[in-house]
Amino acid sequence: MVTPESTTSSETEEKPAIHTSRTPVLTIYTTSEQKSWPNFSSPTENTKTPLPFPLPLNREMFSTPEFNADNFLARRRHLPLDELKKELIIHLKSLKSDLVEMINRDYSSFVDLSTNLKGVDKVIEEVARPLGKMREEVEGVRITFQGVVDSLENQLAHRTSIREKKASLQLLINIHESVRKVESLLLISSETSSSLVSKDDSGNNAKQIERVAIEYNQMQYLVNKGKGLPFVENIDWRITRIKNTLRTNLSSALRSALQTIKDQSNASKETLTQILRTYALIDQTMSAEEVIREELVAPFIQETVKQSVLENPQQIAPSIVIASPLMYTKILQFINNDCNILLEITRKVLRGTSFEILVNSIWTEVVDAVNKRISFIFNLGNPNMFHKNYSISMNFVSSIENICYSKKSLLYLRNHSTYMEFMKRWQLSVYFQLRFKEISNQIEGTLALNVLSIDNSNNDTQYPTSLKLPASKSTILAIERCWSEEVFIYGLSHRFWKLTLQLIERYKKWLTSTLTELVETNNHVHDKLMNSPALRPSSGSGNRRSGSPVQSSPNNDALDEQVLRNLVIVSHDVENITTKIKEIYREHIIIKLPESMINQPIIEESISNSLSSLQSDLPDLSQKISSILTKRCTEALRHVRSIITQYRQPNTKPPTESSYFVPHIMKPLAAFYDSNKLYLSDKRRKEWSSIVGDAVAVRYYTILYEYLTNLKKTEESSKIMKMKRLKKGQTTRGGLVSLFSDSGDNGVEDSTVMSDEDKIRLQYLLDVKKFGKELTNIGIDIKELKGYIDLYKVVEPYESIQKS
Repeated sequence: MVTPESTTSSETEEKPAIHTSRTPVLTIYTTSEQKSWPNFSSPTENTKTPLPFPLPLNREMFSTPEFNADNFLARRRHLPLDELKKELIIHLKSLKSDLVEMINRDYSSFVDLSTNLKGVDKVIEEVARPLGKMREEVEGVRITFQGVVDSLENQLAHRTSIREKKASLQLLINIHESVRKVESLLLISSETSSSLVSKDDSGNNAKQIERVAIEYNQMQYLVNKGKGLPFVENIDWRITRIKNTLRTNLSSALRSALQTIKDQSNASKETLTQILRTYALIDQTMSAEEVIREELVAPFIQETVKQSVLENPQQIAPSIVIASPLMYTKILQFINNDCNILLEITRKVLRGTSFEILVNSIWTEVVDAVNKRISFIFNLGNPNMFHKNYSISMNFVSSIENICYSKKSLLYLRNHSTYMEFMKRWQLSVYFQLRFKEISNQIEGTLALNVLSIDNSNNDTQYPTSLKLPASKSTILAIERCWSEEVFIYGLSHRFWKLTLQLIERYKKWLTSTLTELVETNNHVHDKLMNSPALRPSSGSGNRRSGSPVQSSPNNDALDEQVLRNLVIVSHDVENITTKIKEIYREHIIIKLPESMINQPIIEESISNSLSSLQSDLPDLSQKISSILTKRCTEALRHVRSIITQYRQPNTKPPTESSYFVPHIMKPLAAFYDSNKLYLSDKRRKEWSSIVGDAVAVRYYTILYEYLTNLKKTEESSKIMKMKRLKKGQTTRGGLVSLFSDSGDNGVEDSTVMSDEDKIRLQYLLDVKKFGKELTNIGIDIKELKGYIDLYKVVEPYESIQKS
């Protein structure tokens, strides 16, 4: 028996303890002892606090497939190496102790193991002999059964081969019978190798041909099933002869039926239906369409599509040829009359077959004739003639598309090679470049003049009468031309839309540059006139008040008048051209755009942004116009200072009416409206009236406030001087003054006599009221005019003077 090592020493070593004053006691237990962690609860809490220590070592930890030494050491990286070594040694001792216990527990079994196995080899030999014999017997039975299975398989394979040969033989018999039957129905002599079409009338019988077609389909099925057999290859010449004969008979029957197609009789329709159904049964619809094209369509197209039927108006030039609408009309009538019965049969009776007579027979022949005989209609030498040819041809194409009875048929037409080739020959991109050059040259020629002269050519009816500048008229005409019936092409909608926006932007840039140059020139000339010796103040004019305005020269007034007229015309044209473009967009553009573009919000936003920027990006026309008008109106305010001089004169009566200059303050604005009434809208009049009226009222307020302030100071100074003079007179003369002086000399004012200051204030009040009436006369609401409200508040306290 194996004895374990002394447990006393191990037990003492297995329970080391470390006691410190700051750290809790950590005890490491072996697996043989009860494994439980001490409760490191705080003095104040009884809750369990998890510690950052790994689980104790156990046997399963090292025996799992996922065990990794690096991870094991990483989880114990907080332990010193000595502690880790001690922990591993303790675990090793635990394992050794478990091994000793297990050996001691099963020791007797280990000792008796060899004794219990005595005689087992003899038993094994006795069992092995019958098992070997049984294996030999089983192998013999397996070989016997395998032989039986192989024999059965060989017999089944032979039987299958016989069945296949029998089926092949039956197939060959069926093929022979089917070929012979079809040949007999087609009256083909089987003794010769050439095709022989019987002259019997039954060969052209539609019912007989339909029966032949059914048999032909059966023959084709059998031949395809026996493809590759020697017999089928030997009779291939006969099958080819049958195909040719059947195609010839069908072609002859169809040609004969097409001769009577104009009769529109039920018999003719029934015959065509049977023949076309036969073509569909043998999957030869393309052959039928080719026969219809050659027999029915081609003769009519040859007589219809030729150069002699085209239009050459007034024989302008041999190269200028217009496609005749009558030519396309005849083709459409031919389709509706002569070809209608064929289209009706393929649409209704033979619906679902692969017939496309409209495309493969009619459209293809028309396009080939156009390309070969009148290909010069695609020439781009004359854009106007090209547009007419394209429009007429596209109307014909639209009519053809309308005849298509289903979406499938329409897609077949549009995807056909002749359709795409026909569309490509029109070279729309080149046409747009020619129109772009034509329109841009026309408008650039007008804008290159860079003038703001008025065009009053009323005899020219093509110009819109609401516009005055040649550039504005040219821009509107260019936009209208883009979308006119003589220029616009549906396939170029996106390009003409882009050109429209470019024309608006070009007009805006021209206006910006022209107005900038006009204003800069005006400012330069104005500064030059103001610095001229005639207007420069002389050295002896120093007594002149700095606040008094300078008289403008006649040349300066004429220049301002010219600039003002130009600005008014530009403002008028910008407002009207915006309205006109919006009208063109609603009435002409939006109805011609594709549905995919109409439903896009960016289309409406682009035109709105272009028109709004046309007004917002330009120099502030209203500000410049109102500044010139304000300067003219405020010139009359220089007479306000004469009121003080007027009422400083002795024996001046109190005022009873407004000053003479007040009605003239707003007269320049009224004169401006009268001279430019053709260019001003009610909206502009109201806008500029408010701006100018407010600016003049503010200037008037500034002047009155200054004069009234000075007047008050003067009045106070005068009272102080009188009081001083009065006191001085009383001191020198004493009581004698009251005996020899009148009321005017004793310093006491007569309350019944109005002072000069009150007369001036009353005059200011009357003038402001009169000014308010003048503003009202020109359509300004003074109750909403802030400048006038502030102005009236300055003189409002003097209402008491007027009432007294």
